[in-house]
Amino acid sequence: MTHDQDMRSEAVETKIMYSGQAIARPLFAFDELRFEPAPADAIVRDARSLDEPPTLAHIDFTSRSARQFLSAVTDADAALLRYRRVAIIQTWRALSGAPQNLPLAVTDGRSVSKGDLIVADTRSPQELGPVVDFAFYLGIHNPAHRWHYFRDMTPDELLIFQGYDFADPERLRVLHTAFLDGSCPPGAPPRRTALLRLF
Repeated sequence: MTHDQDMRSEAVETKIMYSGQAIARPLFAFDELRFEPAPADAIVRDARSLDEPPTLAHIDFTSRSARQFLSAVTDADAALLRYRRVAIIQTWRALSGAPQNLPLAVTDGRSVSKGDLIVADTRSPQELGPVVDFAFYLGIHNPAHRWHYFRDMTPDELLIFQGYDFADPERLRVLHTAFLDGSCPPGAPPRRTALLRLF
């Protein structure tokens, strides 16, 4: 199986897992990424795989960039008129199994205020997704933030959180970041994870 086939398989599996939840449909998967260490003998690195996950608290979408991504996959105006609610859902799977040396932590979105966020800009290779230049939020530390994470997730488990809601963009602000878990046993294999974003 090629890497592209593998990624499509993971996307299908994730949507199947996700469809078992009480959610709205349809689902449009618009961005897939994998985080995994590069093999020591790798000469050419697959552009859709990244060595290390980000370790800065962030939110992937602002109002402007969320609309950019929606416009990249469909007619944004038509979609927002046709559907009662349009949101971006993000999923995270631990492909490497437990334990994870760099698990993903997420905030309770209700504990993050607008003043805790600063807008940043990024430029990504075209291979990483449908939008190259886009804005996102970086989080400013606030002791009021309520952080959560799930230890020792297995490949058949899925962490789901909201990335953006066009109907109510101010309601939830879910900061998230990878972090080094000091309780992970020494010598544990580096984490391998797949991230999928859906409308």
